Amino acid sequence: MAIGYYAPKSRSLLKRCIHRPSSRVRAEVCRGRFDGRWFSGSRVSPPPEDPFYSNRSTETRSSQYVSPRGHPGDQRSSRGLLDALDNVLSKTRPSGKREFERTSPKINYINPFPTRNTAARSNSDHRDFAKGNAFDSQTSPPPHYINQLRPVSAINQSSNFPNDRPTVSRDDDPALDDIFGIPSRPSVDLFTESNNENSDYIEYIEFLNEYLDSHTKSNRKKKVEGEALDAVLAYLKQQEPAIPLEYPELDEALASGSIAASDSVVDKNHASAFASRVENQQNKFMERMEFGERQHSFIKGFLCFIGGRCARHAKHGPVNLIWQKCLETGIAEQGLMHTLMHVCSTNWIGKKRPTKSGKAPSILDVLGGGETTPDTSADLLAADVAVSNEDCKEESVNGHEKIDEIATFHDLLFEPTEQTIHSRVRMLVSRGEGTAAERLLTGSNVTLHLRVFTPVLALLLEQGEIDSAFALYKRMQDTDAVLFDSDAYVQLIAGLAEHGCFNANAPPIERAAQFGYTPSGPGLFDELVSEMSEEILEISSTAARRLYNALAKGSPKESGLKPVGTLESLKMDNTRAVPGDSAVVASRVKVDQQTGICPKTGVKLHLKHLTEHQKESLIQGCRTLALEQQTNYGHSSRRKADEMLDNFLEWLNTRQGEPFTAIVDGPNVGYYMQNYDHGRFNYHQIDFVIRSLEAKGENPLVIVPHKYTRNIFTTSTNSRKQVLTRSEQKILNDLTNSGRLYVVQPGLLDDYYWIIASVAEQKEACAERNLAVPLGDPTRWPGVRPVVITNDQVRDHKLGMLEPMPFKRWNSNVVINYNFAGFVYDRCNHYEIGFSPIDFFSREIQGNSNEQGAIVWHFPLSESVDEWFCVCLQ
Repeated sequence: MAIGYYAPKSRSLLKRCIHRPSSRVRAEVCRGRFDGRWFSGSRVSPPPEDPFYSNRSTETRSSQYVSPRGHPGDQRSSRGLLDALDNVLSKTRPSGKREFERTSPKINYINPFPTRNTAARSNSDHRDFAKGNAFDSQTSPPPHYINQLRPVSAINQSSNFPNDRPTVSRDDDPALDDIFGIPSRPSVDLFTESNNENSDYIEYIEFLNEYLDSHTKSNRKKKVEGEALDAVLAYLKQQEPAIPLEYPELDEALASGSIAASDSVVDKNHASAFASRVENQQNKFMERMEFGERQHSFIKGFLCFIGGRCARHAKHGPVNLIWQKCLETGIAEQGLMHTLMHVCSTNWIGKKRPTKSGKAPSILDVLGGGETTPDTSADLLAADVAVSNEDCKEESVNGHEKIDEIATFHDLLFEPTEQTIHSRVRMLVSRGEGTAAERLLTGSNVTLHLRVFTPVLALLLEQGEIDSAFALYKRMQDTDAVLFDSDAYVQLIAGLAEHGCFNANAPPIERAAQFGYTPSGPGLFDELVSEMSEEILEISSTAARRLYNALAKGSPKESGLKPVGTLESLKMDNTRAVPGDSAVVASRVKVDQQTGICPKTGVKLHLKHLTEHQKESLIQGCRTLALEQQTNYGHSSRRKADEMLDNFLEWLNTRQGEPFTAIVDGPNVGYYMQNYDHGRFNYHQIDFVIRSLEAKGENPLVIVPHKYTRNIFTTSTNSRKQVLTRSEQKILNDLTNSGRLYVVQPGLLDDYYWIIASVAEQKEACAERNLAVPLGDPTRWPGVRPVVITNDQVRDHKLGMLEPMPFKRWNSNVVINYNFAGFVYDRCNHYEIGFSPIDFFSREIQGNSNEQGAIVWHFPLSESVDEWFCVCLQ
């Protein structure tokens, strides 16, 4: 059989093959370098995109070929091409091989990307041992076969489309394996439905080959080799159980419905018995299979390896076989069980949870914003595929059983963990069993985090189980490990709003009354948002749209609120609301930065001050970060950092004289406008700022690191040596003698000192006086004292991540920026300075009463500086 194929980019190679069959050309032909259209028989079929060829007559097309460039050169018949190609192939064919038959090939299957020479594989190589059995009639082929072969029925052999590739048959001729690298056709039909179900085993074999490669290449002295390795591979490739399982405690726990309460799974009397049962299973397996410790360790390493690969590549297919091997071999690795539960719960179930109607919302419902407008990305993705309840049940039942079995096995052998509880929770949520999931969480003594509770809370709210949802919310509040975020609060409030719990005539919630809340109505909304404002600063525009849609769905029709589609943003509405016109106000507004007045409701936002507890949190946060800094950089011992901060705080509280009302960030002022070639740490700028503050009635304190008090030091702007002039030394001495300079010792960050100074009580100096400046004083800034003079934005400060709420409120209360013309040594062109006033309203969630006495809540939007979401329930 004479076969060949050509492509436009390989025509020059084909001509070289015909005219000058050099060794390089023969090698390229042998490797199957022609990757275009196959040709055979009595006629060559040129590509249909050739415009010159399409203008030729039928007789010409049947006898000659014209290149795309229009040159009729090399007008050879296909028979001549085949003869020339056979001459080349005959020189490379091993002796003793029969000549190719010039007959039309029998169409069997397609190999568009020829692989390497399969005949060159060594049967003695253990890596090929694992691969070799995947080729036989008992198992499925490796994954690369599925990628390379296509069903013949999908190809129209008479079609002229360029993507259609004719097929060839090897006719059991081994020469094609040697020359073209065409693999033997697997005896298993790759495209049947039953073989698709076996794709999980193909993934399993692929991971086995990968692990075997790493094992073979390793330099470990105690490796499994030879017949011992063959026996292990034969067992690992076996899909049927090798020995019976004897775990009566596991069967009993599963039959008793232990999934409803995880703590009941662990019976201390049965724990030791079950551990002995696992050990007996391992000994029984090794005895039956005649395996040693080294072979058993190989199996254990492979199972842990493939479990990690499944988690990394999000593949749940091999989990069934992995867990079967774990039970048979008695391998009870806690980390492996956690990995398998993670793979099952994230990739096997929960992807297509049905809705009440049995189908997911259509994409038109999502875009149009109908009665059931989804507000999450998961809802938007689910809108693309409508899945019935029966389909979801059939797809996830295997995952449910597997999670239950693995988690129960784990809890019988070890203590219950958050991973086992979380896996069961996700399984119950995917089933729609919200009450059972809530019982599981409330009855568990395991420390759980927010991610375990939120799916159950969302399901209970969706199912209308308001009392159970409220009980779960209180359980979350009482758990120290649960740190609420904005999404969790929005989920709760929006879920209650959708059921009309905040309407004036809403029925009471029994659990809310038991926990001390208003049973229902606007009062309940105010209490929940008030708790939210103590922990959350702002929300996203997506969360604002979620709240708006929930209020629109649960409020009376006369409110005039209409749902907004998922892909539609919440529009700005600054129109003044008429008092008494509507019981619900929900709008996106833009608050005036100069007045702080809401255009929708007319209320004025206020400045929220730090509480004593928040001040103490800031001081403790500074201590923690200072100790961490010393540990990382090794400047001094941890005790010294704590001592120096305590000494500074004690000095502030015990010093006599007038209290400090302005804390100056010395390095920030000294380096201001000094980022040029001859820039320096300028004490004249610090002196200028101090005199300006004194003129405004403030008593300043300057904080500088120790190195800037030396006569010679290295600057931070250009890394040059700076020598203090006499005038700068005089300023430094005056600040020191007057007690208005505090020097931070080496190895400590000065930021922590001016933060602590701004919240310190200064007990002796203040003598219980209130240093705050009231409104109406024309010479001083209104607000709290002391203030911090710095242009440091402190947006990415580590303290902001450690204590976000107190730090944000501290920044709004005390930080004042400045602006003046930079000095050149001791001279300046314009001796004028400007100070930015302190914020007179806080940019955080806050409630203010309107003229009718109702509370108007404003939620700052994280995407904008002056945009807020305004809500008022009359």
